[in-house]
Amino acid sequence: MVYSCAYFENGDEDLDTAQLKKIDHILTKIQLKPGHTLLDIGCGWGALVMRAAQKFGAKCVGVTLSQKQFELATERIRKAGLTHQIDLRLQDYRDITTGLNGQFDRITSVARY
Repeated sequence: MVYSCAYFENGDEDLDTAQLKKIDHILTKIQLKPGHTLLDIGCGWGALVMRAAQKFGAKCVGVTLSQKQFELATERIRKAGLTHQIDLRLQDYRDITTGLNGQFDRITSVARY
């Protein structure tokens, strides 16, 4: 469940694969490494923070203003066993004062337009 565009690298990918490739492309481009802290502003349904935790070994904070997105993403994160790596928050990004250790190594905000 990703709002923004997909990345069809070869042109023969299905939509799920292309969406995952788009997320991987973003996380690779920002040079996310294991142990980094990542803030995802407007985290939506949680796909980017989940991938960052699972594949890249990052500690993540995701923020959203949507109660529905927060509830579904929280459940997806719990089912994936990632609650120790992902802190999901129902709040405005402007209200974030600290990261996991007082700062973030990387910040993302993937627009859907």
